[in-house]
Amino acid sequence: MKNFAINSKLLPTLFFVGIMLFSSSVFSQGIDFKQGNWDKIVAMAKAQKKPIFLDAYASWCGPCKWMDKNVYGESAAGDFYNATFISAKIDMEKGEGPALAKKYGVKAYPTLLFINADGSIEHRVCGSMELEAFIELGRTAIDPERRLKETAMQFQKSPKPEPENAERYFAMLDAGCADNTADVNSYFNKVQGEELMQDANWKLILNYVNDSKSTAFKELLERKTEFSEHFGADVVNTKIKTVYEASLETAARGKDTLAFNKLKTEVKKNVGDESEELILAAEMSKAKREGNWNSYASFANKYVEQYAGNDSGKLNEIAWNFYEKLNDKENLTRAEEYARRSVELKPGYGNLDTYAWLLYKNGKMSEAKETATRAIEMGRAEGADTSETETIFEKIK
Repeated sequence: MKNFAINSKLLPTLFFVGIMLFSSSVFSQGIDFKQGNWDKIVAMAKAQKKPIFLDAYASWCGPCKWMDKNVYGESAAGDFYNATFISAKIDMEKGEGPALAKKYGVKAYPTLLFINADGSIEHRVCGSMELEAFIELGRTAIDPERRLKETAMQFQKSPKPEPENAERYFAMLDAGCADNTADVNSYFNKVQGEELMQDANWKLILNYVNDSKSTAFKELLERKTEFSEHFGADVVNTKIKTVYEASLETAARGKDTLAFNKLKTEVKKNVGDESEELILAAEMSKAKREGNWNSYASFANKYVEQYAGNDSGKLNEIAWNFYEKLNDKENLTRAEEYARRSVELKPGYGNLDTYAWLLYKNGKMSEAKETATRAIEMGRAEGADTSETETIFEKIK
């Protein structure tokens, strides 16, 4: 072992350097997310006279993990956010998270919320982003000229907003994964007759009308021929189909079976031949929500046969639901084929993982190990967490 001696004349210099390195490690850190419940976070914000930055996340969310790894720990993020906000991270599916998710309308993860100490939202955006964009987002959240709060106030106070102002506001709501239905309906209740045919208003219909019960959508149906002449039949028909797709999904999540059946009849009347695909997808969603897995399997098998045979994402989703919820040989055999086809179409980590587990459940251990190995290699290359896939080897022993 080597011994080291330090020249006493260098001690002051070394001490100074040590202080500098220590200071750098302390102050060049990422965002300081405060611990404690929501009331404590709000109390801190009031005491320090700062707004709150809330990362509304879920433990399983990939983009949330990406933000943790690539953005929140950066010193530039910490420098700005620690000086400007009281920051908190709360899992929206645990503890007090569900109540906060309901209060602030969190429907996607991550949703990045900027909240005043009085509890009102000043700005919001959902999704992951690069460091520079994230810092700019924070600047927007403290700028009354650019943030959502004042934009909403201007829109709601205007007797009849200009289309450009409505577009700006609706785009902000969309960027924050916030429900815009009431505001969009409010706008189009004030737009009459030929105004609907203006290019600016058609653009708003295309981008923001998603409720089949809205005034604007009813006008679109009643004046379909006129809209088609102005903007093209294909575009108009696609818009009608898209709105019904969203409305069916919403109805499938509800408990009003009569309303759901009434909407299906309306879709058949106004969409025609393509209505069957929309209705099958909604029936699958409804059966899944109700936990009626035999019905789900029946609808899903028909859906794959007729519409999703070349859709790797749908095939993987259906195969995984079969793996988790069904145990009969016939459906598990179908699920294995759906998973195999999804891998053939797109051999990514998620599809390979599903295929490996179905092979395991169907007793094909050698193939399951081989596929799991491929999945893990692919997952590591993609930067995914492969720990769950790795457990398949323990189960096969």
